[in-house]
Amino acid sequence: MNAPTPLDTHELCRSFLEEEIRYNQAKGILPSENAVSRNLLAREQEMNELYDEFSSRGWSRQTFEQCLRIVLSIMAHWSPDHLAQAREEKRQLDGTNARIAKVSEELATLLLQREELHNSSGFGSDTHYSIMDLIMDAGREVPSFEGWVKDLLVPIQGQFDLKYWPSIDQVVSALGRNAETAQSYPHDSLTEAGTESARSSISDTVRALIRAIEEQRDLAGSRIPSDFSISDKGFSTLLNCALNLDTDQLKDAGYIKGIRQRLRRAGGVVPQVID
Repeated sequence: MNAPTPLDTHELCRSFLEEEIRYNQAKGILPSENAVSRNLLAREQEMNELYDEFSSRGWSRQTFEQCLRIVLSIMAHWSPDHLAQAREEKRQLDGTNARIAKVSEELATLLLQREELHNSSGFGSDTHYSIMDLIMDAGREVPSFEGWVKDLLVPIQGQFDLKYWPSIDQVVSALGRNAETAQSYPHDSLTEAGTESARSSISDTVRALIRAIEEQRDLAGSRIPSDFSISDKGFSTLLNCALNLDTDQLKDAGYIKGIRQRLRRAGGVVPQVID
């Protein structure tokens, strides 16, 4: 029986990246991933050393391609700029919740003041008094409420008097307490990995890529085998080329090794690498 022909990883990876660009352009999608593909193609001489490393591991074509898909996705959508923006959006969310808490407290105080004036002065105002009145008024803007929910609430509103319902100021106060104690969190594990450090840096993207590979290794039926790993030197080459880093920005194997060591100390599941 003839032995299988060894894969030409240089040609395989080059062809894959070129085809990704053609496909995305034809569909008008993923321009940021195309930019990463072009970076890798433009720095092919540097990438060839990593492709040789891939070849030495004896992985399948599917593994090479899946690895590159992960790289394109992470470097495009969890790049240093994207993760810096994510940090800023988290700060904005925390600030917005703090402001909601403050404004809610002020509004609840004003609502109580208005109620006292209604009760103690010789004047009133045509304003909502019960939370159900407020809900019914707001529901006018929601067709599905008007069509389905309103008719169910009307009998309940008439069955229980005001002492059974929270007042409007109590509802507003609850809204403020909820905002004050709210903890912002990332929607996905990759953003979590990329924003867990105190300050923004290129290491954010490294952590996101490590997490993405971890998750693929643990995924049933994944094309990334359980023993998949990239050397620290190979990882630094990949980072430098994918992000198209300038000479004064280049990262070396020691940089990647340091990140991996910190992740291990923090309890992360980081595979051992073969250098």
